[in-house]
Amino acid sequence: MKFKSTAIRVAGIVLTVATFLYACKHGNNEAPQPIAPPLPSAGNYLVSAIYVNGAPKDSLIYNTSKQVTRLWQYVPFYRKFLNYVDFTYQENGYVKTADYQTYIGGNMLHTQKDSVALTSGMMTVYAVKYRGDGAVSGYDTIQVTTDTYNHLKLAGSEKPVFLSPPGVYMTFYTKYTYTDRELTAFRYVNKVERGDLVDRNYTFAFNGNSNPLYPHMLANPVLMRAVTQDVYPLPSDSLYPWLASQHYVSEVTFSSETQTTLTSSKVGYTYLDNTPYATAQTFPNLGIMMNYRYKIVQ
Repeated sequence: MKFKSTAIRVAGIVLTVATFLYACKHGNNEAPQPIAPPLPSAGNYLVSAIYVNGAPKDSLIYNTSKQVTRLWQYVPFYRKFLNYVDFTYQENGYVKTADYQTYIGGNMLHTQKDSVALTSGMMTVYAVKYRGDGAVSGYDTIQVTTDTYNHLKLAGSEKPVFLSPPGVYMTFYTKYTYTDRELTAFRYVNKVERGDLVDRNYTFAFNGNSNPLYPHMLANPVLMRAVTQDVYPLPSDSLYPWLASQHYVSEVTFSSETQTTLTSSKVGYTYLDNTPYATAQTFPNLGIMMNYRYKIVQ
């Protein structure tokens, strides 16, 4: 289900979104050691590729500790995996850094490096931004509230914030509602003054089969935010928030700015032989089919 996002069409505003999320200048990109609960086991079935409606979306590369060390992102315009993010981790298994390489104007450019801290009730990202020539262009500090498991709760602000430039008010946030370890509700709002509203609302029910992506999403919220949408860290047209929950989703209820009547979709599954791990998820009333490939480790 594709929509046209206002922020993507307004290039000057897009460039300010990361700064909008509680950003300020920060000259030191070293994050303190996180304080965090132990992580669940990653298991032996590691999702290595994700497809949406037959088209590639993400490719995940793992180290010997079963951590995602690189996320390749498919760029539909070029029909190639071009952009990628490299990750490092703290000794306790939580993400430490995210390093972005982005294809721009025919060149792969080092565009940003994030240093991530997870402390009680908060994820803080210290971002260093780079120009095309490799010189530092600026610093941001982004804070996202978290719950006791370190699930993300609120990124952005539910209240309008004035952006200067371009001199407009903007409401931009992503809200995650967890019940224990299940993501039961999700909302994404992108509203620019004198512009169109983007407002996506989801609620979820779940089955008893564990989502093999969940341990990696919990250990690495930066990875989670990238995998659950199609263009990150920019605003997104397509969202897949159910990938951030502990168990597979069994039903999705959805509404949007253009579809105000609630739409409910049962979710169908095809599983890898003799396993509880899905190779396909179908959302008939949302027009979405997702496929997964695995790396099996012993």
